[in-house]
Amino acid sequence: MIASGNLLLDIVDYIVDNGEGTAYGTDVFVSGMPDSPDDVVVISEYAGDPIPDDYGAKRSVQLFIRSADYDTAREKCDRLFYLFDTPLTPFKTFNGREAMVGARTTPFQVDVDERDRKVFTFSMSVTTTRDYY
Repeated sequence: MIASGNLLLDIVDYIVDNGEGTAYGTDVFVSGMPDSPDDVVVISEYAGDPIPDDYGAKRSVQLFIRSADYDTAREKCDRLFYLFDTPLTPFKTFNGREAMVGARTTPFQVDVDERDRKVFTFSMSVTTTRDYY
């Protein structure tokens, strides 16, 4: 595949390709937590580090994992954390986009929503090229 030009969508594809999601808009989303289904992964971005002139950007990405079941949410969050955080081999390819990935936080529970669904999260640093459109 060719990189989409959008890092978050490239990460969606990486999650789906590795069996941790079905499809974008089904159980993997970008930037907003949907009301349903109960079991979802949401990928968002927040302020990263200054952009170096020679390569691209060191970006900050956060994953949120929600489920009605505590163990299901925790275990999926842990699997995703270990999918991305591999210190001995930090280089990943997302749809042809080369990236160096490292954890900023370890998984932790961040919320229980109004429907008693558990939400876990972790964040990571992704050094890669800039998005293009």
